[in-house]
Amino acid sequence: MALKIVSPDITHKTEVGGVALDLRDRAAVHRAADAMLGRVAAAQPTAIVHGLLVQSMAPAGRELLLGGVQDAQFGPLVVVGFGGIYAEVFADTAARLAPVSTAEALVMLDELKTAPLLRGARGEAPVDRTALAEIIARFARLLVDLPELGEIEINPVTVGPGGALAVDARARLSE
Repeated sequence: MALKIVSPDITHKTEVGGVALDLRDRAAVHRAADAMLGRVAAAQPTAIVHGLLVQSMAPAGRELLLGGVQDAQFGPLVVVGFGGIYAEVFADTAARLAPVSTAEALVMLDELKTAPLLRGARGEAPVDRTALAEIIARFARLLVDLPELGEIEINPVTVGPGGALAVDARARLSE
């Protein structure tokens, strides 16, 4: 199981110790929760904490970021790129104005520096690029259909040979 802090004030959960993974049983979840609440309180004492979220562990795979924003001049913009905790470090992204077709989403994936990892590198199986492209296209449609959605990010989207799964997300409505 995975355990995550739930707080509107904490964007990067791992930076404040707000994520615990591979918890095997109820006792491990309780121990991790107690430790996590202490770490988060020490790291960000003014953060409002709504609680903790327990989830199934996501299958192993490549981690990507899927983001969207309503640009005042151009309209809905979709970004896909290398994700997970190193998204800002590598800054490997491709962007398009929404809507985005599945074919366009595949082109976006090919533009990434990390594209060879998605195709299968060093004997690894390729990820399900079609499933990922379909998620990108639907995500872009969401931005078109909901203009009041000012900003949204799914990070990470974990993708492997068997499909793709959104693991964590955050959103902000336009003011």
